[in-house]
Amino acid sequence: MSSTLPSPQLILDFETFFGRSEPAERLSLLRNLPKREIIAELAGLNYRLKPKDSVEYVSSYEQQEEELKRFVPYRELFLSYKRLFDAQTDRTSNPIIFTRATCLFAIEEIVKSDLADVEPNFVMNRQEVWGAIFKYLLCVNTVIASIKNPDEEEANFESVNAKILALNELLVPIDPIYFPYRGYKLLEYLHNSAEYKEELTACLAATYGRTYEELVHEVMSLYMANRQSDTQFDFMYFTDPAKESTMLPALAKVFPGADTIKLVSLRKYPFIGIGDGTFFLADNAFLLEKIYSQFVHDFWFDWLKAITHDGKPKFNISNYRGKIGYFVEHYLRHWLTYMFAKKGSYRMLVFDELKFQKGKNLIELADLYIRDGNRILAVV
Repeated sequence: MSSTLPSPQLILDFETFFGRSEPAERLSLLRNLPKREIIAELAGLNYRLKPKDSVEYVSSYEQQEEELKRFVPYRELFLSYKRLFDAQTDRTSNPIIFTRATCLFAIEEIVKSDLADVEPNFVMNRQEVWGAIFKYLLCVNTVIASIKNPDEEEANFESVNAKILALNELLVPIDPIYFPYRGYKLLEYLHNSAEYKEELTACLAATYGRTYEELVHEVMSLYMANRQSDTQFDFMYFTDPAKESTMLPALAKVFPGADTIKLVSLRKYPFIGIGDGTFFLADNAFLLEKIYSQFVHDFWFDWLKAITHDGKPKFNISNYRGKIGYFVEHYLRHWLTYMFAKKGSYRMLVFDELKFQKGKNLIELADLYIRDGNRILAVV
């Protein structure tokens, strides 16, 4: 079985690729190009890097070459660029131009930009148009590469680590079945909590007009059921504007903020509405995260944090974090119990079962203890 851990690859930026300095303002490359068309191309690119029926992100030489053909659809120019690309390729690995991080940073930046949504009489199939988009992506890679390889004089752990974390987690694949199942179990856990049930119900009703079961069903339907005649366009969603819909508009807003690298807007709102009931899905993994990891964030910052009682905050962030931590234990206990249910020779203890009182102190020996005869596994 091959490892799912991402392998290091060189990200080609503008200067490395062309051997000259990039434009001072990268968005200037896209002036007079319609925002809608650019976003469509980038959302489509990101979808091809990981379709919904795939777990891992594709970064092979063949995939990079195929995308280069798409973004440089002119034979002589393509061959010229391919030589530049091949010059950076060795026997052990190939460089990458088209990455998930590149796509998402670019979409986040363009969505928040003042580029015109539509340009009258615009013709997409022109060499200068595709050349501008390609050069812009290389400029975005300069930002990505500078974060992964920061200036030694300016780098410090606090400033660099947060940015690297935001990028590196984009390389970690999520399972399209087990990840949303974990989200369902989280929502179920909060719904069964006396402390959070009422607010969870109110939050989901106000935000999506759904119960937690309906929300999970809707998200999975959006992920799995959307089918176009050509599967490479499955990132495009078409609805009837005459029919009222709360789900897609609720997932297609823009969150203001200047820190593009954190991708806050796309994490919160993974769809982009372009009018006439048409939506582009920027990232299918971000859609699934809306019912688990991103929901944990949104439920606190968009709902619980603002609630007061007698002029004071009703909920405490430490208690909320503790509740989420207890859910993780609850979820792991569920699966461990399932795994060892028919293993009669094993003795298993987990979490609270490994705590004991010593005077006034509660001592936790370990998180997991498994014994089979004289063989013992303890996870601390």
